[in-house]
Amino acid sequence: MKSLKTALKKAVVVLADRFFLLRPLVTVPAATFFLLGYAEAVLQGGDAWPGRVRALLSARDSWPGHQGPVHPWLGVVSYALLMASVYVVNQVYDAESDSANDKLFLIPRGIVSRREAWGVAAALLALGLAGGARCGQTTVLLFALSFVLGMAYSVPPLALKRLFPLDLLANAVGYGTVAFLTGWSLASTPGLNAVARSAPLALCVGGVFTLTAVHDRMGDRRSGFRTTGVTLGVERGPLLALVLLAAAVPLSLLTSNRLVLVAAAVSLPLFAYACAKRTERAVKVAYRASSSVFVLMSGLAFPGFLLAVLVLMGLARLYYSMRFALNYPTLTGR
Repeated sequence: MKSLKTALKKAVVVLADRFFLLRPLVTVPAATFFLLGYAEAVLQGGDAWPGRVRALLSARDSWPGHQGPVHPWLGVVSYALLMASVYVVNQVYDAESDSANDKLFLIPRGIVSRREAWGVAAALLALGLAGGARCGQTTVLLFALSFVLGMAYSVPPLALKRLFPLDLLANAVGYGTVAFLTGWSLASTPGLNAVARSAPLALCVGGVFTLTAVHDRMGDRRSGFRTTGVTLGVERGPLLALVLLAAAVPLSLLTSNRLVLVAAAVSLPLFAYACAKRTERAVKVAYRASSSVFVLMSGLAFPGFLLAVLVLMGLARLYYSMRFALNYPTLTGR
């Protein structure tokens, strides 16, 4: 009996390690912007968007531009799997810098081998693209674009994440524009209007990324990276983040993107505080709290998504506390 309990406990740990190798909490922003793109496409600037989107979600066959039983959740889950593939590859190539930053322990500590990580990434990619293909030709092409951009971000010789300002541009475009347009493509073909409506979101993403890069600058510097955080440091990085977020406010008004307007306005005081204080704690609070604002906004239209995020956070707290004695995720902790 004791040996059976030991074997079961070991199996649970192994499965938990592989699940969190996917970095499910990091897929949340990608899924958030995907869903926001879908919501904006459905409403095209309408007023009572949460209720209208929920009504569409309850009718599998009635949403614009599609036939058959395809549901928006298929799109967002498939996109999350695709992005998880990118994040696994990112960890393979960043094992040394992650070790220097004392984070993402699974590959740096040899808990998961690089060979196994590549296999997991390949399986996730296949599943994600298969789901994207079910959603339509335009959608799967945007899936492919997201993956290519993710590879360019992580994989040498490009490795955009290692060089300012390419790391900043890749994040702003990849999350703020491409993920948004991919979600939009579920409801209608994205055009110039969709690109314009994604622009303020890209600025917000750029601001949030700048603060995360500032937070990771020490380990990145030791790894020889010239990232946004390394280049700008804690003195200039928060200022750039504040400028990007502030620019999103008038642009969201011009493009009638009320969602981004509210999220940026709520986050602006936090960014201003980080800019004024220029401390690690202020920077961390600003980017983590502002990211939560966008998740909450998406949760207005997609309560199931918000519930899934809360469950993931609970599982992550349990996993990291028991596996690595860490209090994560938190607003001010690691």
